[in-house]
Amino acid sequence: MYGGPKLEQAVEDELVLSRMLGLPYVELGGWALRDQIRGTTEAFRMAMATFGLSQVLGGAVGISTVTRRNGSASILKKIGGRPLKCESLELPPYHDPRYRCEMEVLPFRSWAPNPRFKVWIERIKAELRDILVLTKGAAGPAFVSPARKGMLGERLVQGGFSVKHSTRLSTEQVPSS
Repeated sequence: MYGGPKLEQAVEDELVLSRMLGLPYVELGGWALRDQIRGTTEAFRMAMATFGLSQVLGGAVGISTVTRRNGSASILKKIGGRPLKCESLELPPYHDPRYRCEMEVLPFRSWAPNPRFKVWIERIKAELRDILVLTKGAAGPAFVSPARKGMLGERLVQGGFSVKHSTRLSTEQVPSS
């Protein structure tokens, strides 16, 4: 079984970094892609969108348990994931009997993706500032452009979603990265 004191210490070190920087600590996991989009730019955009959203929301320290199957771990390392370390030593991959595959635990820093992908992330951040956000009930406001509100209004209200008029998020509402 994977775990023990080295894993606990490595995760605690990530939590300490998160607290020291005053940033949320997030777990990124459970991504499953249909065969049709594996290896496509859409799969890549999903990963870039995670960095972009995190930056738009003010940053985060993250961790993810990822499979080596289908090259996921190696791809995520290329875009900004790093090996989890304890006392400067990389923790090795482990076999997950439930999923019958090799897994790795990778930490991420929202501010430190591979610099090659900065232009992608900046484009996605610009798109995120105009994205339609729906909330169920009174959880908070939904940011809907006037054009989209007209197209979606009645159907969303009938479905129990909040739809409120809002123009693009201003830079005062979105923390800069």
